[in-house]
Amino acid sequence: MPEEYTVRPSPIETYIPENITVHLGPPGTYAPNVTVTFLDYIKNVASSEIYPTWPETAIAANIIAQISFALNRVFTEYYRSRGFDFDITSLPAYDQTFVNGRDTFENVGELAEQLWTTYIRRKGSIEPLYAQYCNGTTTTCSGLSQWGTVALAEQGLSPIEILRSYYGDNIELVENAPVVGFETSVPPYVLRLGAASNDVAILQARLNRISSNYPNIPKIANVNGIYDLSTRDAVTEFQRTFSLTTDGITGRSTWYEVLRVYTAVKKLSELNSEQITYDEIPIVFPLEIAPGSTGNEVRVIQYYLNFISSYYDTVPSIEIDGIYGPLTEASAAAFQTTMGLPATGVIDEPTFDLMYENYLAFVRSLPDESGAAAVPFPGNNLLLGSEGEDVRLLQTYLSVIRQDYPSITELTPDGIFGKGLSRAFRAECQRRCWTGSLVLDSKHIQQYRRDRKPAGGTVGNMNKENITAEPDRGITDRPSVVRETQIMLTRLSLHSEKHAELSPLHVGGSLDDPTRKEIEKFQRIEGMNADGELDIDTYNTLKGSYAAVHEKLSPPQGVAPVQSSLQNGISAGEESVDVMMVQLMLNSLSAVMETASLVELSGIYDEPTENAIRELQQIYRIEEDGIVDTLTWNRLARLYGRYGDGEEI
Repeated sequence: MPEEYTVRPSPIETYIPENITVHLGPPGTYAPNVTVTFLDYIKNVASSEIYPTWPETAIAANIIAQISFALNRVFTEYYRSRGFDFDITSLPAYDQTFVNGRDTFENVGELAEQLWTTYIRRKGSIEPLYAQYCNGTTTTCSGLSQWGTVALAEQGLSPIEILRSYYGDNIELVENAPVVGFETSVPPYVLRLGAASNDVAILQARLNRISSNYPNIPKIANVNGIYDLSTRDAVTEFQRTFSLTTDGITGRSTWYEVLRVYTAVKKLSELNSEQITYDEIPIVFPLEIAPGSTGNEVRVIQYYLNFISSYYDTVPSIEIDGIYGPLTEASAAAFQTTMGLPATGVIDEPTFDLMYENYLAFVRSLPDESGAAAVPFPGNNLLLGSEGEDVRLLQTYLSVIRQDYPSITELTPDGIFGKGLSRAFRAECQRRCWTGSLVLDSKHIQQYRRDRKPAGGTVGNMNKENITAEPDRGITDRPSVVRETQIMLTRLSLHSEKHAELSPLHVGGSLDDPTRKEIEKFQRIEGMNADGELDIDTYNTLKGSYAAVHEKLSPPQGVAPVQSSLQNGISAGEESVDVMMVQLMLNSLSAVMETASLVELSGIYDEPTENAIRELQQIYRIEEDGIVDTLTWNRLARLYGRYGDGEEI
């Protein structure tokens, strides 16, 4: 596959696209496509659909609906899954109005800039809401009435209240969604017998849901991310049902057709969507996720760690950037310590299983009334006089806690931090031995979540409570950040030709003179002000350089490792799922490598399998011992990831 091919992250959460491609006409007709930034698209649509003289809350509600509608089209790949090369049309008969090249209203544009990473979803679901709307005068529909929002705004309703009046009380707003550049969810390699990845697991889960509507498609008993015979049979029957080439292989056309049918049976592009829940997203754990790893699996790990960090101060929160850097390693090690596991900083199978188990348990423990309870601390303190959705959420939290502690003042979740909320919050602070302050910070949000642990009080080995959060400090005052900086500088000195003049550092977390000296060298190499100070620009530049180096060192996508640590290698007589994977990869490669032998898929490391491995070791000058150690596995997996789609070597 071309190196520039980009793939959308796995659907753990909705991502805002950097750009969106608009078809300037009806689908299926000749018309030009234009690609614009998503923000510019929303500014254009909002200026084309509504009036700048409307009340600000009405404009905001309409913009959020327009964002959600567009994101639904992108998330479901509504048009791309139908063979089109665009994301959305410019016409309200199909989507929403986009006038190419028009000027936008200043006040509308300013609101769009504030809201363009905010969207609507149903509580407990993943996909953005198909926020259907109409003008409410010449046309009516079951969704939002644009002119109706004006009347509601004049009554004093907030944007979320306006939206709930049309879409129901079970919606929530997701703010500050991450912005990601992507083109398609199609895997960059063909999925066939022997493939093993999260893409396979997603395919299996979608086929199983489709089979409920099309019973001729057999259920896949084990959604494990391994493209086995049952998966091939299900794919083959799906292809037969929908008039595709019946080869049992999932390429672009089959992947998109599965997505199209899945979207249809789940009604994801309708107001009454069946919804996608977090429990439905299959995550298949790879061989290991360790420092230097990149990609979708790392994003998943970071998402879980971030979520868990809201409950346990022992686990630091981290940025979800898809790069397994020092901070992710530190957070993973802290989680392992909290769970009573060896603090290796490497996500192995036991760590992943416990992490996922706890994540699901916490999600299920959240009260239905809490709305966006899974959202981390909003980032700004809430105090007497504050207003907004975060205040309403706090009021809901306290109302739920009041069920067990009736001494807390009864509240109405109106989004206004008044004296009643102050009294209730003070009572809860006193119960938890807090300061009694009337300011809500991250510690209090985290404590609430710890109070809402699943029945039994613990999940897995979790038993740490009442841990005080570390106050925010400047970047140079944080030993964890300095330590990360020292690690990145040291690794750049070892692996980057551009930064070869750097010297390894002692990783102690102190911004000492040797560290400042290496920072100065780095700044000079990067053309920055070489003052030796660790400011935010230097830190971000360093992080980018470090990520680029590790991107080159990381294995390609499509590698198929599974569950074993391979510490002792796979040798004659062993029977396991890892052996099955070795055999599957060998057989897949046999179609394109004359030296790759076809072996029986027995899961037993027999003589033919050992001989095939010896042939591979001989070709690639690996010690010819017939044992699948880490080096041999990685070579096989890299070959499979590159050529397992049938591309000639």
